[in-house]
Amino acid sequence: MIKTFTQILFAAACFLLFAQSATAVDRRKPQFASESAYLLLPMPYSLPGIGSGLMITGLGANMFDTNTDIFVMYASGDIEGMFGGLMDLHLIDETLFFDIFVADMSAQMNSYKNRGMANGDDEFQILNAKNRKARSFDTTLSLFDRQLEFIYEYNLQEITMDKIFDEDGDLLFEINDPDPEKGERMALSMVVDYTDDRQDPLKGFRFMAKRSNSPRSNQRSAEYFVINLGASAYIPIGQSHTWAFNIQTSEAVVTDKGDNNPDHIIQELGLNCISYDACSTSEQNLVDTYVTERTYGTASSLGGDDELRAYPMGRFKGAHMAYIGTEFRWNFATNVVPFDFWIWKDIATGFQLAMFHEIGSVAEVKADLWKESRSSTGAGFRMVSASGFVYRADIAFGDEGHQSTIMFNYPW
Repeated sequence: MIKTFTQILFAAACFLLFAQSATAVDRRKPQFASESAYLLLPMPYSLPGIGSGLMITGLGANMFDTNTDIFVMYASGDIEGMFGGLMDLHLIDETLFFDIFVADMSAQMNSYKNRGMANGDDEFQILNAKNRKARSFDTTLSLFDRQLEFIYEYNLQEITMDKIFDEDGDLLFEINDPDPEKGERMALSMVVDYTDDRQDPLKGFRFMAKRSNSPRSNQRSAEYFVINLGASAYIPIGQSHTWAFNIQTSEAVVTDKGDNNPDHIIQELGLNCISYDACSTSEQNLVDTYVTERTYGTASSLGGDDELRAYPMGRFKGAHMAYIGTEFRWNFATNVVPFDFWIWKDIATGFQLAMFHEIGSVAEVKADLWKESRSSTGAGFRMVSASGFVYRADIAFGDEGHQSTIMFNYPW
């Protein structure tokens, strides 16, 4: 697997060098935004599977005549806490830069009773994370006008889970003296971007390969890594519209299984039952989730704000994932529109309506992919800005209802 991943990176880099020497795709505009912008206002947020509420947002883009962005957010509602970060801090101008992100929050997350595609939309428990801390650092080496980038990511998280509720929000049980679960993740990515614009492409293609590794958080957890591959193609329709296609795969590779003995997991979590057979159904479901994860590992999930947007975040999980999506982006206005509302200043360079359809599948065994799948169909509105942000609002429909998303970037 490691050899195959290296071969993919090498082949993609060679293809980019060949493409550059052949017919070049000219960039429509500079690839590092320089227009300053700011945003300071309360605004709603909506994240499928996490919840909704109000977020007070302070954002400054391209501050002090640099490429650096600064943001601070305070969330209330289903998520409570603070977020903040610095992005695009350039060590070597337009070549080497890094991002820093910190978060301290509490939130509730859906945990479905079974992995895979067979579980029902009401077969979940709600895990209450009373304290979730995250610290991350990313550094990017950018070459050839952002057509080739190498990214290193380091992420450290600490989650303290103290209560579990049923799907109706009724308390099932509390975890006695919960210990925080600590997780560390390192990832290396390569992005080949052979499009006419990295932020808002109308034509070209994009390829991404990523290998992430999560060392054991303790002697009981599994040791595995995840390989993510993704490709996007953008076909121009007329002079200002585009039809986008995206395909993604994710595969967890277990190098050493963890302790998947159910009775050991019961003791580890501090559950009230004395053995697996004596546990309630909800407690057994939680233990089963740990057993499966420590046996097969967990690839990228489906559901949320990017893939299968009609479903909650983390709705479908497994050791293998596959996804295909298409999106028609109709630019109904491309005039440059500067605006300054005192609390929100930016330059709009495009307004879009988008229509999308997507389908995906997860499985514990690779051969079982696509035996079952789910689809999502929807529409959205986007405002592309000169500061580098894409203000996005989507609504998606699937066989379990609909979900809405409000974000600051494209899904892919």
